[in-house]
Amino acid sequence: MNKKLTAIFSAVVCLALCKAAGASEIEIKNDINTMNITISGNLGEEYSDCRVMVYAVLSDDESVLDVSDTISAAEKYKIFRQVKTDGLGKFSVSNLKLSGAAGNYKFYAVSHNPNKVFSSESLYLPTQTELKAFLNGISGSNKDKIFETLNDEVQNKRLNILLPFYSELSSTAKLSVCGAMENKNYDSVDKVIEDVVRYSVKCGVTDTKNPKNILMMIFPDKYDEVSGYSESIKAENGFNDLTVFPEYIELNKMNITDAEKIIASAVKSEYSSSRELMASISQAIVFGEIKSVPGYGDIEEVLKKYKDSSLSKLDFSRYASGTYKNDINKSLLKKSFNSLDELCEYINKYKPESAGGGGSSGGGGGSSKPSKTVSSSKAVNAVNTPITDKAPEINIHAVFHDLSDYSWAEKSIKFLKEKGYINGVDKNVFNPSGEITREAFIKILVLSLDKYNKDAKTDFSDVESGAWYESYVASAVDAGIVKGVSDDIFGVGKSLTRQDAAVILSRAVQDDELAVSGGFADNDNISDYAKSAVLKMNSLKIISGYEDNTFRPNNTLTRAEACVIIERIINR
Repeated sequence: MNKKLTAIFSAVVCLALCKAAGASEIEIKNDINTMNITISGNLGEEYSDCRVMVYAVLSDDESVLDVSDTISAAEKYKIFRQVKTDGLGKFSVSNLKLSGAAGNYKFYAVSHNPNKVFSSESLYLPTQTELKAFLNGISGSNKDKIFETLNDEVQNKRLNILLPFYSELSSTAKLSVCGAMENKNYDSVDKVIEDVVRYSVKCGVTDTKNPKNILMMIFPDKYDEVSGYSESIKAENGFNDLTVFPEYIELNKMNITDAEKIIASAVKSEYSSSRELMASISQAIVFGEIKSVPGYGDIEEVLKKYKDSSLSKLDFSRYASGTYKNDINKSLLKKSFNSLDELCEYINKYKPESAGGGGSSGGGGGSSKPSKTVSSSKAVNAVNTPITDKAPEINIHAVFHDLSDYSWAEKSIKFLKEKGYINGVDKNVFNPSGEITREAFIKILVLSLDKYNKDAKTDFSDVESGAWYESYVASAVDAGIVKGVSDDIFGVGKSLTRQDAAVILSRAVQDDELAVSGGFADNDNISDYAKSAVLKMNSLKIISGYEDNTFRPNNTLTRAEACVIIERIINR
């Protein structure tokens, strides 16, 4: 290089470095198997067909390019090349090797026409000697030598390679990994890493307690640092035959933060296989979902989801059709269990007295306790009872023995019973916490509003001719009180949600001049078709919200709540 060019080159570098040249225009790739370095850059069309000087220095080296006749560029700057950009300002130079000590290097590309310095991110570069020492310590060696070599790399980072999972293993598990690699020949670092990953997973599923590591072993595709070894990991993690489980599917759907929380809870239990770990994960998922349901009625959907997997000991049919399902659900929100089997046994053997009578009033009844249930074709219907002009005075507790915890609804139930609009589900049993279906609610409402026409007919395809509810549904349709869930389906057997009850009652109460105001914290959860009806019913104090100022539109009404609401309609 002539002295004129040297002077220009040195000045350019000094100027640009003093101005803290920007990064990322240069990309460095180091092939760990061959130690060949490739430097490429895209400087932009402004630098097309331009001569560029490329060099590297240790990241903490503050010296700048200063080439003279007596100093070799290769000695001072380790890597030094002169390249020319193409018509788009791109360049690439490959098959370069480091001629110095291992360390973090930063690369610079210097253009003098126009004058500018481009820089790369810092990159750790090992030496050929270190590469050979590593492979010699692994290839064809016994497990003790492999153990020593891998631990040296973990501690001193001579090659700065990633050994996923290995560093988290116990010494016993690490020796198992090294034993699996014993006397095997390796001609590249990639193959070493792949085997370390494979055997670390095989041991690590039951050895490590690190939530992130376990999740990486179960779902390697979620993590960039191990996604390249995905097939090897999946072949050894023991979860291949567990991927159809709903618990596995739920875990896979979670974001990484939530999934790691589930794993953190699961690893507190003892397990000795992937299947046992999955059982612990399943327990954490099921208990977590039960405790986080919006309303107690949603618990049925949780139990239903897992009834054929981790809740296989649950008699789900008995639970789902049982009289005390809601009481069970409410008690589950308060109780703790040591295992899912214990949970199943509790539900299977549940008796009312074990929950202290249960019971909840929900928003409709004016109580602070929520009343959320899910749809069930087996929800209890109000029975058909003759109407009398003058109802006899009754002792409601003598008639129904299960109202002791429903003082908030007792007056309304007594009123409707005396009117002959309701009956119990069995002798002396009203089942106040049971769900009420659309047709049962309509029957009570039609009778209460004196809209009943025994000869009325309807074209809904799911309303059976001659069914006890046919004339009540038809009467409500004729009166403009109710519509179906679609043009030809009424929704027989479906439980009534709070927002749909508000819509039905809004049609029944003609008060267009009512000034509605206020709202609920969960207004966004109320369907558009129901928003005005909900506000109207709340303004009339027919359906109230909960103490946290939520309406919970998709919660379903219990029989007790329905009685309170309809009694308010009658006596408003």
